[in-house]
Amino acid sequence: MAKSSKALSLPSDGKTPRAADLNVEELKPIWSFKIMDTDGPFSWRRLYGKNVGLVLDRLKHLETMSWAEITGEDNHFIGRDRCSQGARDRLNEIHLEDIDSIYSLHVTGRQRVIGIRDRHILQILWYDPEHQVCPSKKKHT
Repeated sequence: MAKSSKALSLPSDGKTPRAADLNVEELKPIWSFKIMDTDGPFSWRRLYGKNVGLVLDRLKHLETMSWAEITGEDNHFIGRDRCSQGARDRLNEIHLEDIDSIYSLHVTGRQRVIGIRDRHILQILWYDPEHQVCPSKKKHT
C-alpha cells in the first residue's frame, strides 16, 4: 500500500504570529555583512593577524546572548552627533547620511565593531581598531 502525501496548508489567520508580540531585546543577534565597508578609515581590510580571531571569537560569544544581555556600558548605540568627524564624513561618502545612530560592540580595550542595528539584526559596517569612530575619554579606550 502506497503512502499518501499530506497536502500542505497555510495556517489560519488566527495562528499568524504578530511582530508586536516579539520583544526584540530578548532575541539573540544576527549579523549581516551586506553593508560592510571595505574602504576608508574604518575598513575591514585593516583587520589582520591575531585580531581576526579576537573579533570572530567575540562575535561568536555575543551570539549566545540576547540583546538585553549585550547592551550596556561596553556595547551601545551612539548618536550620529557623537561620532567623530571622520566617521560622519565616511557615512556621507557611503550614502548612509540618513543614519541617526550606529551601534558599537566592544571587542578589546580599543577595538570595536561598528554596525547599524535594525531590531535584532546588526548590519556590520566598520572595524574600528583604535576606537576612533567615537573616541572615548576613558583611560585605555
